Amino acid sequence: MLIKRESFHAVIFAGVLFIAILLTSTLSAPAANTEEQSKVFKVEFSLMDNLKMSMGQVVYVRLSSGEELGGVVKEVGTNVVHLSEIRGREFFDALISIDRIHAIIKRAKGG
Repeated sequence: MLIKRESFHAVIFAGVLFIAILLTSTLSAPAANTEEQSKVFKVEFSLMDNLKMSMGQVVYVRLSSGEELGGVVKEVGTNVVHLSEIRGREFFDALISIDRIHAIIKRAKGG
């Protein structure tokens, strides 16, 4: 069975094009992921709004007393935030007054 030269070149060209598209999409994905990770917080938003954006994620909050608590943001209300799965304490949740929070600390990159 003989394949015409034009058909052979067309198949090779299609294969090379497919690989080029696959490599382009694969290589651009980590860049988008890195861009998303660099936007951990929005500085134009309040602490409460940043906590709302962190729903379901692990954050640490530094309180006005200097104490630091970490856990999963479960819910954010008007005046309080509910952290579940408090780090370092099994089976504990915390309800924290938002006006007592001085800082939110959150992992910026995977690892």
